[in-house]
Amino acid sequence: MSPDAPSPPSSSSEPGAAPESLPTPEAVATAGGSVPLEPGATRVTLELSPHLAGPESAGLEEVLRTAGEGTEPTLVIRDLRAATPPGVLYHLYVGLAEDEEPAQDDPRYVGSIQFFDAVPEKDGFFTFSLGPQLEHLRRERAWSGPLTVTLRPTGPPEEGAEATLGAVELILP
Repeated sequence: MSPDAPSPPSSSSEPGAAPESLPTPEAVATAGGSVPLEPGATRVTLELSPHLAGPESAGLEEVLRTAGEGTEPTLVIRDLRAATPPGVLYHLYVGLAEDEEPAQDDPRYVGSIQFFDAVPEKDGFFTFSLGPQLEHLRRERAWSGPLTVTLRPTGPPEEGAEATLGAVELILP
């Protein structure tokens, strides 16, 4: 971890096995397709899944609030691809405003992903528990509308890396 990286939250991330090995979680929000990573920060908006959206539907915050006791929202990043290794970590944050610089120990810090073995693609995924981060956003009244995930590289990615996330989803077990 770079010296300027925030301390990881207690819910650390670990690369997981193939998605088929997961119990059948429900995707409550998605990025709607693959996400190319920019040389600077990349901001991804998670929209309510189509099966939950509709004229009478509640927003994502309400869906998560009514999910039930002990249900931990989980961010899933999968199908990482890169033409060449980017050579950097990407720190993830939820709820950052556009162009906002996170604080050293920002409570919205989720964890980090890496592409070091994702050339040309990486089977598997990274998962992150979002309970503490979403609770912070609620407590600070800093969440209205769709949830955003910001990925910030720890330095300039290698030229020509073309790093891409195949899917970004928020699931409920």
